[in-house]
Amino acid sequence: MLLVHLVVAVLISAMSQSDSLHTQVDVALAQKDYRAMAKLLKRWKTQAPKDPWLQFYIARWQEAMGKRDVAEQRYKAILKATTIAKIVTQARQGLARLEQLETDRRAAAIAAATAAAE
Repeated sequence: MLLVHLVVAVLISAMSQSDSLHTQVDVALAQKDYRAMAKLLKRWKTQAPKDPWLQFYIARWQEAMGKRDVAEQRYKAILKATTIAKIVTQARQGLARLEQLETDRRAAAIAAATAAAE
């Protein structure tokens, strides 16, 4: 019985640490402090490497750092691996942002090529 209580206490402690890291990473992202975000993600990864929120925030960091292909792969992997509605919604939004960036990039390239041809 004591072992069960100890296991529950450890799990609760780990969950509260993950929640705290989740909040800190969210704040760093909002402030565009990507260096702090990277440090927090590394620490989170040692504590809960399979946490779907961790995977989402790694994708957000990759997206912010311009690693769009890697972010896209991670967002797609998240969609396959989790059923948590909030994470799924945000991963889809991430994919939509990446798609919009690519559409904007192509439109700008076409506009530049058209202007150069005139």
